[in-house]
Amino acid sequence: MVQIGDPWADVPQPGPYWAAEDSAWRAARVQEVLALVGFEGSVVAATQHGLVVLDIAKEMAPNERGTYLMDIEMELKRCCDPSILVELRPRVDLNALRNLRGVEVKQWRQE
Repeated sequence: MVQIGDPWADVPQPGPYWAAEDSAWRAARVQEVLALVGFEGSVVAATQHGLVVLDIAKEMAPNERGTYLMDIEMELKRCCDPSILVELRPRVDLNALRNLRGVEVKQWRQE
């Protein structure tokens, strides 16, 4: 068993059952477990290396989101594979898009 906080611990590798299945099966399995815990969102990806990328449907404060994702990750590790890592799909930085308002292009670059 891996001890949390132990820098010398081996990184768990996905089991042969998880790695052998295709991405659609892995995503469906993750979605089944997420439905049991009441997750509101979707599975973006579930890779053979154990990375699960999620998209949360509801807005959450960062302090709530972190513990929520840790709980989901622990449930997925318990039900699917102990090597699973959960990440959120990156969102577009709306402030960067707002800063582009009023920008005027004087000349298009020719290729």
